[in-house]
Order: sequence, then structure tokens, then C-alpha cells
Amino acid sequence: MKRAWYLHLTEAQAPDNAILVGDRSRVWTITNFLDSFEVLNEDRGLLTVRGQYKKMEILVVAFGMGSPIAAVVAHELVNLGVKRILRLGTMMRVGVSRLGDFVIAEDARGEDGTSKSYISDRDLYHANSPLLTTSKESFKSFDIKPKVGRAMSVDGFYTSMMSLDKDSEAFVKERHKVYETDSCLGIDMETAALYALGEKMNIEVCSICLVTVDGISKNKMNEFERKVNEEILCQIGLISLSRREEDASIK
Repeated sequence: MKRAWYLHLTEAQAPDNAILVGDRSRVWTITNFLDSFEVLNEDRGLLTVRGQYKKMEILVVAFGMGSPIAAVVAHELVNLGVKRILRLGTMMRVGVSRLGDFVIAEDARGEDGTSKSYISDRDLYHANSPLLTTSKESFKSFDIKPKVGRAMSVDGFYTSMMSLDKDSEAFVKERHKVYETDSCLGIDMETAALYALGEKMNIEVCSICLVTVDGISKNKMNEFERKVNEEILCQIGLISLSRREEDASIK
């Protein structure tokens, strides 16, 4: 029986559906909406729970930050038999997006190295359409209209997303202008790699993010609004996967 190297899970513990989050606290937020759950792993900070939402079995895994570890987690899950991965995360605003917006990434431009390790001959990667379509529909349950479009994924938070000193400020502003010209709605560190992995390994992947910070002004959502919107994000993610599984079972 296969066993994951870092997640320490077996094939028997891996259902068809998984949610990936960066922040460990978001795992606990999701468990508030599950009918039941159990903790399977906490090694290396990769908090992993398996639970049930309505009739759907699901894994929820926190990976931390950055595309290398996000891809490690996703790759291990796929190797164990997971068929659908939904990322529920946060991103930095760019272009027409504003703080508090929900962004569904139809595709992602990859300036990171991990996405290139899966598909090296291009830098634009796409969400799998069935889960993408279901995710769009699920927002109607909350009467919310998400922004749908392109994400930009980078490796360097303090070199491409936000500056900490005057020396890098001009360069970061210039990068943001480039991302805006590319019609990007948000900047993160993981979506492109997960989409490249999804295309390469032929599984359904979608990324839904809450826009929480402005890298140029350094403004961010207040904690109460962020908490409320993250709860909505988590509920929408569960609804999306549940509906997608129902559609798949009918076929």
C-alpha cells in the first residue's frame, strides 16, 4: 500500500477530494462546517484532517507558504489517489481587484520555479474546467459575484510582491504594473504551480482566493472582516467540491 513521504497518509486514508490551505487556522475554520473529522498528521506543520461534509469524504491540508511545499503536498495527494484539489487561500490585490474581493483563477501566470518543473515550455497554466465551473456556481449560494480571471504566482514575496526598503520599492512597483498589464487580478505564490501540476498529472484543480492585502500601500483587511470572509470562502469551497462530486457520480 502506498504511503505519502511527508503527509504520512496511506491510500486508504485518501478520498477523492482535498482542500489545500496555507494557514493552519483555516483548517480549523473548515472543520466547523464538517459533520465529523479526525486529525491524521501534524508533522512538519502539515496539519491534515479527514472529515465528512454531508455525504462527501474530504481531506484538508495546510501547507504553509510557497509553491514548492504546496506542490509536494498536492503531488503526494495525487499519488495516493485524490482526484480533485481545491485551493482556498489569500492573495494580494492588483489591477481591478479590491480588498475583500473573491477571485477564482481561470488561469495563472507562473514566475515561480515549481510550475516550470512540471511544464517547462510555457508559463501560463489553466484550471480544470469542471471544478472551475462548479466553483463559479457555488458563489450564488451567498449572493456573491466573484472576480474571475488570471492570477500571477511568484517566488519572492519581498522581491516581487511587497517591498520592505526604499531600494526595492521602485522594482516592486514596476512588477505590479507588469502584472496589471497582463490583466492579473491577484498575486500569490502557489496557484500557477498547482495548475501546472494539475495539467501534468491530469487531475482537477481550482484556486479560489480572498484578496486581503495591497502590496503597494500595505493596506490590509481588518481582522473581523477577514475572518467573516474566510468563513464564507471555506463554506463555498466545501459546497463546490460536494456539488462536483455529485455531478461526477451521476455521470
